[in-house]
Amino acid sequence: MGDTSVDRRSCPICAEPQPGDTIRPADCRWCGWTVSGVLRLGPAGASARSTFETALGQRQRAYDLAAAARAAGHLDADATAGYGRLAVNARPAGPDPETEMTVDSVAPEPATVAIPDVAAKLRETEAHSRLSVLEINVRGLTLWTARRDPDVLDFTWSADWPGLCDQVPKYPGKQMFQLAGGVGEIPVDRAVWHAAVQRAVTHVAGLVRHPLLLVEPPPGWVLLEHVARAAREQLAPAAVVPAQPGETELAALVHRLMTLVPRPEGYDVLLAQYDPHGRTLVARPRPVLPVEVVEPGRTRETTLVVHGTAAGETVVPVLRHGADPGEAAAVLVLPLTTGQRATITVRQPGPGVVELSHPTALPAAPAWGELAADLPALLATDTADPVDVVLAIELGGRRSDPGSTATRVAAARELTGWLRAHARGRWSLRVGVVGYGEHTHLGPEPRLDEHELGDPDRADAAIAELRGEPAQLDAAAPLEDALVAVARQPWRTEARKVVVTVASRPPYPPQQQSMLPRCPARLRLSDVVASLPAGAQVAPLVIGAGPAPGSWAEQAWTQLSRHRPADSGPAGIALLSSLLLPAGPGRRLRLALADPLPR
Repeated sequence: MGDTSVDRRSCPICAEPQPGDTIRPADCRWCGWTVSGVLRLGPAGASARSTFETALGQRQRAYDLAAAARAAGHLDADATAGYGRLAVNARPAGPDPETEMTVDSVAPEPATVAIPDVAAKLRETEAHSRLSVLEINVRGLTLWTARRDPDVLDFTWSADWPGLCDQVPKYPGKQMFQLAGGVGEIPVDRAVWHAAVQRAVTHVAGLVRHPLLLVEPPPGWVLLEHVARAAREQLAPAAVVPAQPGETELAALVHRLMTLVPRPEGYDVLLAQYDPHGRTLVARPRPVLPVEVVEPGRTRETTLVVHGTAAGETVVPVLRHGADPGEAAAVLVLPLTTGQRATITVRQPGPGVVELSHPTALPAAPAWGELAADLPALLATDTADPVDVVLAIELGGRRSDPGSTATRVAAARELTGWLRAHARGRWSLRVGVVGYGEHTHLGPEPRLDEHELGDPDRADAAIAELRGEPAQLDAAAPLEDALVAVARQPWRTEARKVVVTVASRPPYPPQQQSMLPRCPARLRLSDVVASLPAGAQVAPLVIGAGPAPGSWAEQAWTQLSRHRPADSGPAGIALLSSLLLPAGPGRRLRLALADPLPR
């Protein structure tokens, strides 16, 4: 029979807390059960008590069986079998309801999303570019971050229900039954659940970047509806959509909504401005197209006046207002010099597209991402040819030739001496150094002595301080590891780039060859060479005995460079001379000026 001694502060059917005033007639707001009726004087008769207990027991069992049927479809592919297993959790008091409970009888109608209406609610937000998505489903609470492209959701945060409230059973069947609203013999304490929900939603509030799209739980899942209600009240979502079948369907829906939200667009031109206090050039954006929604079919057009510098070719980048400075919408290169100016046409033929044009524009404008990485070079006022040289110097001394390290260091200093002497008045020279030791039993990484590209005198001093170490293997040295360090040097985009390898032994092979082991760091020489900056030339200098024909050493030096290895300091100087002196000035790019330089 039904339990008539329930806590008057909670509904005996759904266990939800009730208002403190239970004297006046009232129905439960969650299940409709009359929690307090009209007061009558005197004790209840036996017949009235029996009738009440029977009705209470039947209603409790019907409520729990409905929760079992609701949860069955999410727990098992065979919903009927799942219902049979979940029904054992229902309160047993009283006979089964007169109307047989089935999974279909509680299944909600398929939810439809009025996509234009939802998109309209997002119209005045940043949902065109990013959107936080909070999904409440039977598995847990998940926060996603969506971007316009591609149509996937980036995971931000998630928690399952037992992790948020320790009263939620971990056993899947009982967990689903409780989440679907079932009470049973050991219900989730609603006060504890509400407190856990408040903590979770407060935590999510610190992670959300508005606008927020709330994905509600399936209808009828009582505990999850509490979460949805708290999210609506505390997080103020811009729009709400019903539950979706899965992550793929949710991602497709979110992507479609974002594409329907018009994106306000504004564009700035990045120009160099003379700073009279520091007597330098600084890069400053100037609005060129105002921020507004550009509907398909609409065209905006304006003109822009820029001024040239004495350095060479002038770069004009136009960036989307508020976007990453490393991403340009359009780039134009003009052959302007000091005292010259050009009037550029800036045209936007539709959303997300900007075109720059001028009759003298040069073809093949470089990618702005590469130029923006070295913005100081675009603002330089010197006219010297920029040259970056990095020397990778082997430090391992062969047992058969203990003095080989000192010989290589001396040859490297010969090269830096020649570079410094020939740079005066000709190059804007920077020199970097990577000294590399040996692979040891302590790990796959060799010792690297790295000095960033910078002042040539400082680089020469660093080379003089290099110290050797005993070679671990006479047949190979970790040059491939050194080249990884060379690749991450701060190379200037517009500089001519030369990598000088000063070695006696070849790098390790990618696969074991006879008695020669493979690279302990699993590096492939061909991959490492391909990772060097675009346009870099490799000048190999091999001190000591040359490679035997057909050996791995011969293959390695061929893979490393198309140039035949030099065998001494003077021969290395001759190789550098052939690479640098005949080439003449490289392509010098400078940021366009907003105003002419003062005289």
